[in-house]
Amino acid sequence: RVGRDGVPFTVLKFRTMQADRRAQRVEVQVDRRKTHKSANDPRHTRLGRVIRAVGIDEMPQLVNVLRGEMSIIGPRPELPQVVERYQPWEHARHAVKPGITGLWQIRERGKGQRMHECVDIDLEYVDTISFWTDTKILAATPYHLLLCKGE
Repeated sequence: RVGRDGVPFTVLKFRTMQADRRAQRVEVQVDRRKTHKSANDPRHTRLGRVIRAVGIDEMPQLVNVLRGEMSIIGPRPELPQVVERYQPWEHARHAVKPGITGLWQIRERGKGQRMHECVDIDLEYVDTISFWTDTKILAATPYHLLLCKGE
C-alpha cells in the first residue's frame, strides 16, 4: 500500500479470502461490483467470514502502527495501482500517515462507496486534523464497525 509521503509499505492483515483469489475464476449470480467486498463475496473463506464479521481482520495493522508506518486514525492506505491513477490534487491525502480507521470509514461504511471514490473525505480529514477530530472518529468507530457491516 501507499503511505505517508507516497512511501510504499506492506499492510498486515489476517487472510480472509482464498490465497489465489485473483487467479481463480469464480462464477457469481449477480454483478461482481455488487458482491465484491460484501459479506456474500464468494471468494471469502469460512474462517474469513467469521474474522470479517467480528471486525478483527484489521487488528494486525497495530504492528504497522508500532512500526511507524500507520496511525490509528487517518486515511486508509490505497493500492499502488490505484494511486498511479490519482489526479495531482488527490495525493494530498498522503500528507499524513494512513490509519486503521478514519473519517471515510465512519461516514461511508456500508453505503457501497469505494475508498478511491471518496478521496474528498480523506482530504477533509487532512484539512481538519486535530485531537478533537481524531477523538470523534475513534469514539464513532466501534458503532460503525458493529452496526454498519456492508463494507
